Amino acid sequence: MEFIEIIGWVATAIILISFLFDGIKLRIINCIGAVLWLYYGYKLESSSILFLNAVLIGIHLIKIIKPKKKIDKQL
Repeated sequence: MEFIEIIGWVATAIILISFLFDGIKLRIINCIGAVLWLYYGYKLESSSILFLNAVLIGIHLIKIIKPKKKIDKQL
């Protein structure tokens, strides 16, 4: 098995494992998987994989940062 295939399988496993968690943990773990998928898409030169995972990373980061801003406002 080639190294890039291993990256793809590790990314898949991390994404699947992330769904065993709730809330912020799910987003952080899923974001790690999306970063690996982003690398996988880059190495395969797959624009659809690159686009999807770049958007997912952006959404996860917004959702991770947004609740912190709400908490700061309450203080």
